[in-house]
Amino acid sequence: MTLSDRKIKTSGEKIPGWSESLPILYVIIAVFLLAYLVPAAVFLRPFGTDVYSHMLYTREMFESNSLSEFYGRIIDEAGDEELGTGYPFGMWMYGSIMAKVVGVQAYDVAYFMPVLLVIIISLVYFALARIFVESKKCALLSVMFLLSMPIVSISLLRYQSSVFVTPVILLILYLNQKEDIRLRKNIPLTALSV
Repeated sequence: MTLSDRKIKTSGEKIPGWSESLPILYVIIAVFLLAYLVPAAVFLRPFGTDVYSHMLYTREMFESNSLSEFYGRIIDEAGDEELGTGYPFGMWMYGSIMAKVVGVQAYDVAYFMPVLLVIIISLVYFALARIFVESKKCALLSVMFLLSMPIVSISLLRYQSSVFVTPVILLILYLNQKEDIRLRKNIPLTALSV
């Protein structure tokens, strides 16, 4: 077999190096659609109980122009200064900023942010799995296993701080385990997680 024959054979692949992993990738896409997108689209309500208080604080922060106005509104509405408004402050701020930038209501953030975070978690988890296993196929199988566990699918669809911080924790694990950290190579993954 000559070099030109090899080029012809490999150039037939749509995505080089992924032809053996395509069935697993299709299963991952099907699991994502059935376990994450369909429940979010069909039920049209957020999952969990703490979600509603997070949505309230995200909406209040969305409607406020400053942090002092946010705290003033919360204290005026509840009449109590000990509301626990410091708990997942970063998630509320991030959610309100996303709502303002994207141009949706703060209530809608509770729907699309968990789905977006599931995609980010899957990509970072795949990168982390590639450190421990050599083949893309095994790394995809680990992502498929993660996404197909019922407890994971139910918990990742919630608008709560544990889901919000999961990509950052996975990125820290990835950077901790990576032997040759090149900043230029890891910038897209870092930007995606943060």
